[in-house]
Amino acid sequence: MADPLRSPEEADRARRGPEQDVSRGTPSRGTPRWVVVVGIVLAIALLGLIVFLHLSGAIGPGIH
Repeated sequence: MADPLRSPEEADRARRGPEQDVSRGTPSRGTPRWVVVVGIVLAIALLGLIVFLHLSGAIGPGIH
């Protein structure tokens, strides 16, 4: 008995395997989006703090 015909989407899904999230086309395992967002926000906040401290004279050249 021959295999039934498959649509291109089903063939792609079968080729990718179960670890792929079909709706987004990205692996379902990995870093959650909220962790990436929190990391970016913390990096921007740290950079802003460093810029603020330099502009206010608390750190940088000439503080001795």
